[in-house]
Amino acid sequence: MVLFTLPVTILGRYAGLSFGCLLSVCFLSFLFFGSTQKISKKLNLEPLSVGESPEIHHAVKEFSRRLGLTPPKVTILRTPALNIGAFGLNKNRSTLIVTEGLLKTLSRAELTALIGRALCAIGYGDTLLVTWFSRFLAVLEPFSFSSNDRKSSHRNHFYSLQWVLRQMVILPLALIPQYLLLNIRRSVNLDLKSINLTRLPKDLSESYRLLEAMLPRIACRVPFGTSPLFLTATTPADPLSQLLFSETYKAKRLAYLNRLVTVS
Repeated sequence: MVLFTLPVTILGRYAGLSFGCLLSVCFLSFLFFGSTQKISKKLNLEPLSVGESPEIHHAVKEFSRRLGLTPPKVTILRTPALNIGAFGLNKNRSTLIVTEGLLKTLSRAELTALIGRALCAIGYGDTLLVTWFSRFLAVLEPFSFSSNDRKSSHRNHFYSLQWVLRQMVILPLALIPQYLLLNIRRSVNLDLKSINLTRLPKDLSESYRLLEAMLPRIACRVPFGTSPLFLTATTPADPLSQLLFSETYKAKRLAYLNRLVTVS
């Protein structure tokens, strides 16, 4: 909102402030209009039927009841990578994402622990933050490299106007809401809430180990703008993008969970 309001306010004072606020409202409306459908389409999500995974639907229904939520729509992302995510602008109209690799690799208890963690993120408003950030990145996404550009190693590629724009403007602009997001989310608190919900601290800790261990081996390929929706975000090849999505608090979170498991 500052991006739209501040410049026109400086130029036009009160009239500029009104016009800037109007531009901000229009931008936010554009950002959120049909966001759920756009994210689902971008990720090619498919509904996960009860017959395909009854234990997931049972866990979602039970945890949603305990948290006072409307059960989210359960979808599957057809990828061998291990990941889980959630999105939605309303905690009673949200979507849960489970990867195919997660279903085939984790035990039932580990999967239940991760589902409880995702449901806590929905119930305590974390998905609203990441959905907003995802839609913000989707606006910047057209300025990022295409897949062919990333594979190119030609020297002129590194001096293109698009590369300079991305490195000097787009990614630094995205760092501001990313910094705010990491400070607001308090993921360790969500981990503790999920442990109180599921009573599965060892399984949650083990599932984190598996997710982080498999990340370098099987990359979760998702569009740039949807990366914040997942528990374990993808790591782009670009160095500045790696800084953007580093989320270094995860190492501390895993260590904290290990201490909880030892005490229990």
